Amino acid sequence: MRGALRLAVLLVSVWALVACQTVLVPLDQQQGLSEGDLEAAEGRLIRVAVCWPAEPLMASLVDAYSATAPRASFELLPTSSAEARSLVLSGQADLAVVARVDDDTLSLESDPSLTARQLAFDPLVIVVHPELPLGDISREQLQALYGGYYLDWSELSQGEGRPEFLMREAGSVPHNVWQDVIMDQAEVSTAALVVPYDSGIVSYVGSHPQAIGYVSLGHVDDTVRVLALDGIQPLPDNVRSGDYPLRIALVMLLSPTASSEAGRLMSFCLGSGGRQVLGERYGMDW
Repeated sequence: MRGALRLAVLLVSVWALVACQTVLVPLDQQQGLSEGDLEAAEGRLIRVAVCWPAEPLMASLVDAYSATAPRASFELLPTSSAEARSLVLSGQADLAVVARVDDDTLSLESDPSLTARQLAFDPLVIVVHPELPLGDISREQLQALYGGYYLDWSELSQGEGRPEFLMREAGSVPHNVWQDVIMDQAEVSTAALVVPYDSGIVSYVGSHPQAIGYVSLGHVDDTVRVLALDGIQPLPDNVRSGDYPLRIALVMLLSPTASSEAGRLMSFCLGSGGRQVLGERYGMDW
């Protein structure tokens, strides 16, 4: 009798233990959780396709926003403007930052499925090696230089040595702006070195004393020196007014399938938080 009692007590204890256990079900298998609930619980990877000129600026904006969204993670996909737009249209990226020629900013984006907002005007600056004794250059001199008519820096009374001039690839927005503003559609010499991204131009010019090139201001570091164009520095007021003529527009594109977190990132970039980052990177509120 006592043995049967002990067995009954044991069975009751085991039943109670099993009944109190919690069964863990993966979030995506739980019933009753909305997509928004899952996103909040698991966090979300936001993919941002960014054109080469905007890469350092967007990296700074994402870093600043991340402090307000600790559960979200971000991946920057640096590429050309055309590819960045393609990635966001296909849903492979949530956001894109693309470069546009100034005249294109009124329409911003022809595809109605994308939300398009202008982020900033970004100056294209002319950079040289710090040892090159050149502080200012004119459009006429640049056109002749890139046309292959100067064979030595001494012809510009600026040191000695054969100039090396770098340019962006044909079809890119920086290339199109350069052709329109500086070359006036004149032919560029076949001696020009074509580099398809800004950081590559900075790296080359910073290590070659006879080199000159043009890049987004956001890529400039202390390995190169920025020149004035026709005596005008690429300062924010000069860029906004158009007195400094080399500039591109940076436009944000939001995918129609993007998460709410991607929309919040876009709002941050276009709001006061983004303005602060722009001011820190470019030296003044843009």
